Amino acid sequence: MDTVDINPEKLNLLHIDEVVSDTLIDQRSELAQEIISRKPGFVEKWALLLFLLIIMIMGISTFYINYPDVIEGSAIVVAVNSPKAVICKQEGRVVKLLEKNENRVSANDIIAYMESTADHTAVLKLENSIDSCLQQLRNGNTHKAVTFMERNFYRLGEIQGDYQIFNKEFELYKDYFYNGFYEKKRANLMKGLTSLRNIDTAISTEILLSDKDMGLTEASFNMNTLLHDQKVISPEGMRLEEAKLINKKILFQQLEVSHMANGAQISQKMQEITQQDHDKEQQKVIFEDALLTLKTAVDAWKHKFLIQAPITGKLIYTIPIKENQVLNIGKLIGYVNPEDTMMYAETYLSQHNFGKIKVGLPVYCQFDAYSYREFGYLKGNISYISSIPSDSGFFAIIRIDNNLKTVNGEKVFLQNGLKAQTTIITKDTRLSSRILEVFKHGAN
Repeated sequence: MDTVDINPEKLNLLHIDEVVSDTLIDQRSELAQEIISRKPGFVEKWALLLFLLIIMIMGISTFYINYPDVIEGSAIVVAVNSPKAVICKQEGRVVKLLEKNENRVSANDIIAYMESTADHTAVLKLENSIDSCLQQLRNGNTHKAVTFMERNFYRLGEIQGDYQIFNKEFELYKDYFYNGFYEKKRANLMKGLTSLRNIDTAISTEILLSDKDMGLTEASFNMNTLLHDQKVISPEGMRLEEAKLINKKILFQQLEVSHMANGAQISQKMQEITQQDHDKEQQKVIFEDALLTLKTAVDAWKHKFLIQAPITGKLIYTIPIKENQVLNIGKLIGYVNPEDTMMYAETYLSQHNFGKIKVGLPVYCQFDAYSYREFGYLKGNISYISSIPSDSGFFAIIRIDNNLKTVNGEKVFLQNGLKAQTTIITKDTRLSSRILEVFKHGAN
């Protein structure tokens, strides 16, 4: 058997290598064990799945998100029978509130009483009396007209002075048309005229008889003249006959003078009656003018101290309002919306993308007067497009929904001349379709 020669130095080196190798293996095992034993976090474990899920949700949501094709523009509001503003004309307290929100009112209906030194009821009663009196005057019932203004009106406040001025003319009018003063005076004038006419008739009869008597006397005088020439009648007798003729002529002249004087008196009496009739008609005109002046004062008072409906329609308050609330002059408190109101907007369409626009397309209108963030927008649609362009483009009309409620449910009130930014929806598509179109155009 062969013997192996073992070198001790080599044995030591081998032992050292084994120890180092075992140490490295132990160190590597600890790192591997640490890596293997450590649990991954939620993000490390599910990140890829979450990312894929988000991508999937985003992809699916594109089928539900609207992304329409739009054309932006501007327009100006034109209103037919637009809502009319209800404005406070006098600073003060609301004494009485007569109409509630959304009540239907007629033109000139009283909405509220404003604070005044006058009794509102007394002024309104005076107005009714004035209107009734004017109506009777125009119908010719002058006597009945007086009955509407005969009562005294008090507590008229700001128009009490105007009423006192009118009352002076009213008293004169009553003398002519109600108290009998004019009728009595005219009756006396007519009685005097009748007497003068009777005297005129008597004088005329006397003149006829005197003329006939004078004719007979003149014929007798002519015959006596012939007899005097024939020496039948003495000169003394002739003088007596001539005196008789002269006396007859004098009497005739006196009767004619009396007739003329009586005729002058008749003319004067008739002139007095005519003047009396003229004064009566003139007093009627003066009274009617005074009545209209008082009515003007009442209307001016109503304009200041009554809040009235400007037109017939539905009353919509824009602010909370209650009795004893103080309002400033010029304060907008609401609108009256007529039943037949119609709103539309005028716009000009440019030639850019004009081929996409047609009648009936929906339009969203954002008004400068109403914040888009607060009120939202109104819906409408294109109702007319001109086929002939102008310098500004193609004229078009946008019909606005009559309920005037925005998509946010806010009620707005439009007036002529309000400006709006318009968005015309030419094609209502979804986001997925728009993305596919982008890829198609990119591929092409």
